[in-house]
Formats: sequence, C-alpha cells, structure tokens
Amino acid sequence: MRQARFGHPLLGLLTILALGCGGEAAPDAGPPDAGAQDAGAPPCEGGFLASWAEAPAMPAAFESHASVAHDGRVYVIGGWNEAGGARTEVYVYDGAWRATSSLPAPLQHHSAAVHAGHVFVFGGDDGFGGQVSSTIYHAPIEADGGLGAWTVAASMEPRSLHAAASLGDRVYLIGGIASFGAGTPEVIDSIVSARIDEAGAIGAIEPAGALPAPLAWHAAAAIDGRVYVVGGLRSFATGQLSGAILAAEVAGDALGAFTEVSQTTPRMRLGALALDGALVIVGGLTAGGPATDVTSARPDAQGQLVDGDFHADLPEGRYGHGVVARNGEALVTGGFYAAMGFDTRDVAWTAPACPR
Repeated sequence: MRQARFGHPLLGLLTILALGCGGEAAPDAGPPDAGAQDAGAPPCEGGFLASWAEAPAMPAAFESHASVAHDGRVYVIGGWNEAGGARTEVYVYDGAWRATSSLPAPLQHHSAAVHAGHVFVFGGDDGFGGQVSSTIYHAPIEADGGLGAWTVAASMEPRSLHAAASLGDRVYLIGGIASFGAGTPEVIDSIVSARIDEAGAIGAIEPAGALPAPLAWHAAAAIDGRVYVVGGLRSFATGQLSGAILAAEVAGDALGAFTEVSQTTPRMRLGALALDGALVIVGGLTAGGPATDVTSARPDAQGQLVDGDFHADLPEGRYGHGVVARNGEALVTGGFYAAMGFDTRDVAWTAPACPR
C-alpha cells in the first residue's frame, strides 16, 4: 500500500521541491501577503483571525481527506495514513469526535460538499498511482448529525487531486488529474458542474469552463458569487508550483473566465476557506517545505483582493490537511508535517474570527 501511494512521480516531485526548484518567483508585495503580524501581539491585534489553539485530536491520523461543515458539525471523510493507505472511515466533530457511516470504498484526494441535507463525495483515488474514481457518493445527514448509509448518486469522468466549490445549488469540480497513467500523471484544466435539487438528487455533470492553465493539488473557495482558486501544482514532470490566486464569476451554469486577482507564495496541497467574507489561505507545501503561514484578504466589488493580513502561524507546518469554517472559526485537521517524510497527524487546531 505504501509503495502504491508513493510511487516515483511523488518522490521525484518532492525531490524537486526540496532542492528549491519547484516554484515561480513570489511577489514582492500585495494582498493577501500585505503585512506581517507581530509575534508578540495579543490574539486579535494582527487581523481578524485569532491565535490557534489545539482542539481534540481526531480518532486517527489522516491526510488527503475531505472535510466539510454543516450546522455546527464538521465531517472528515476518508484520506490516507501510513498505517493503512487510503481509508474508508468518516468522523463527525461537534466539540468531540465520533465515528459515523464509512465510505463504500477507500478514497483519498477526493472532494466533498454539503447540499440539501446530504454530504456528497466526488472522485478521488485509492492510492497514488492507483485507480482514479468516477463515482459520486452521497449520504443523508441524520437528526443526531451522523450520516446514513452512503449510496452512489451519479457517475462522472474520473477526477482526482482536484478542488470543489459550491455556489447556490451547484457544485463545481476544478482541475486535477483524470488518471495516473503509466508514468507521470497529466494535470488537467477542465471544470465540470452539476445542480443538486432540494431532495438531494444530483443532475447531469456538465462542462463548466476551464482554468487558464492545468492545476492539481490546489484549493478553492466561493465568496459573493465568485469562485477563487489558490496555488496548486502545474506539472508533475517539472514540479512547478503556482502562486496565483484566480477568480471567476458565475456565467449561467458555468464559470466565466478566470483572472488573476493576487499572488501568494507558490504552494500546493494547501487549505483555503471563506470565513467572515474573507478568503483565508492556510499552510501548504512550498519549495522551502511545509508552510506555517496563514493569510487572508477580502474581495472588493470587482473581486480583487484587498485588506490583506498575516495571522498567527500554525503551530507546525502542514500540507495535505483539511480546513473548514465552523461556528465562526477556522478548523484545521490532520495532514503531513515533513516534506520528505510520510507520517500523518491526528492533530486539529481552531482559530476564531475576531470581532470587526
């Protein structure tokens, strides 16, 4: 299982990054990297996000999992750990962790969304170099916050290492890879979307635009009718990382053309979320190793990112982690902490949004 998960494409890529050859030049200035927080400042004086505190540890260590929040609860779905490869376990957090219905098959590098009282899981794979999934699963959210049985909601073209964003009753699946192939995976630029109705039924999977360039292991979030895409890997062959922050408005059922609205340090396998009207970027793997930095910026009326802030660093570098907004706070779960080591973490951290 370990060999399948970490075949030569990933090891070669990490070697490129460790040598510092994987990224574009970082910008000199501009949002969201608009000014450093004083390390000795009180929790709410460096921006709208307070300092990180350790939350109850997850029942198991995971990375490359999916995480979503709904009604004050967080669902951590599948993922990978060094003890057992890709996993089926699903946990729900509402101040304490508990197990709920497991996935029908092991998955990592998948995405998830919540619509109409159901949790949906899209694509993913069963191990790096393995089979890329074409299945969309869903499970109903029960009265106690647990999940009912997972069933197949629909099929789609295989997709993994992608990002997902929800706007209204539609979910958008962005970039990634379609297969691992016989050698180096090919990164794709395509976007598809589907409507989910009030009963939790998913409609046809339809083309919904394209990124300006192929991306995998990026992050996405939706704010005020726009989808933002942050960072990512441009190519497995070269290890080139993106530092672009892209934005696109909804155009009918698709996304319009993406434009670059800001830059961050080039990184992949990062977290991004919408919190209190701001785009928050958390950690990731850079050419210098796992990042601890946390930055944010708010969109203006044209979607440009303004009022950028640095916030308190994560207590430890992290990539392949999950990050969601829950009850006005950011929650970070799991992930890797060393670029050339594959030990996963069960640690979770929270940071509340401060009053504005």
